[in-house]
Amino acid sequence: MQLQWRKLYTKWFDSSIRKERLLDVLDRRSLVEEIAIARIEWSAAQERLDWAIGKDHIDYSIFALEAAEKRYEMLLRIAKQKHWDNTPFQSEKESG
Repeated sequence: MQLQWRKLYTKWFDSSIRKERLLDVLDRRSLVEEIAIARIEWSAAQERLDWAIGKDHIDYSIFALEAAEKRYEMLLRIAKQKHWDNTPFQSEKESG
C-alpha cells in the first residue's frame, strides 16, 4: 500500500515539476516576444518622430516615443527580475 502511494506521489510530483517547467518556458517565450514587439514599436516611434511635420504631429510623436520607451524599459525590468540565464530556451533533452 505504501509503495503505491509513493509511486502515485512520485508520478504527481514529477508531472507537476514538468508543468512548472513548461509554464516557465511559455512565460519566458511570451515575455521575449513582448520585448521584441516593444522594441519594434519603439523603433517605429523614433522613425515617426524623425518624419513628423507640424506641431501636433511632433507632439504626438514625442508622446508615442516616450510611451514606447517606457513599455520597453518596463518589460526589460520584468525580465531582469525573473533572474533567467542568457539561454532563453533549453530543449527537453538538455534539461533532463
